[in-house]
Amino acid sequence: MRLKVHQGHPLEQLDTRIFRACDIRGRVPEQINVEVAFAVGRLLGRWYPQAKVGVGRDTRVSSAALADALIAGFLTSGCETFDLGFCPTEIVAFGVGIGRIHLGVMVTASHNPEPDNGFKVFKAHGDQEPIAHLMDRLRVALLENPRGQTASASKAPIALSLINEFVEHIAEPLDLKWTKGPLALNGLNGTA
Repeated sequence: MRLKVHQGHPLEQLDTRIFRACDIRGRVPEQINVEVAFAVGRLLGRWYPQAKVGVGRDTRVSSAALADALIAGFLTSGCETFDLGFCPTEIVAFGVGIGRIHLGVMVTASHNPEPDNGFKVFKAHGDQEPIAHLMDRLRVALLENPRGQTASASKAPIALSLINEFVEHIAEPLDLKWTKGPLALNGLNGTA
C-alpha cells in the first residue's frame, strides 16, 4: 500500500489543542490531516507492535482519507491491520472488547461539526486510551517525517465487518417473546 500525503504542511507547528483527555480532535485540514493521521498510526503501531489493529470511520467527507493514512501508519509499523469500514464508534470498542482486535481507532469527531475530525483510541476491554500523554511523542513522530514523505507498506489492510456480530451481541440478552411485531432499536445518531 502506498500513500502520497499532502506536501508543505508545517508539521513542526502541531496545534496541541487537538489533544483532548480521551481523543484527538480538530479542524480539517488545518489541525487534523493525513500527516497527523499517518503519525498517529505509526506511533501507536510502535507502542503495540504485535497488536491486531482495527480502524473504523464515520461518514464525514474527510474520514476515508484520514483512515487510509492511519492504516498506512499502522502497516509501516508492522501491525496486522483491519479496515472496519464505515461503522459506529461502538463497533470499534466492541471489537477490542471481545478480543477480535487488540487496539482500535475510530476516525470521528463525535458530536463536533463537519469541518472537524479526529481519532478515538480503544485498548483492552474496549476502554478508551487516555490521549493527553501522546502529545509530545506524536510531535516527535511528526518531526521524524516532517513533510509527510511517501510511505510504503508491504501488506494491505484486511477488511473486517463486526456489525452482524455486534447486533447479535446486543440482541442476545433481549427477551423478544413479548413483542407482537417488528422491534426497532435506535443507535442514536451513529453512522448508519
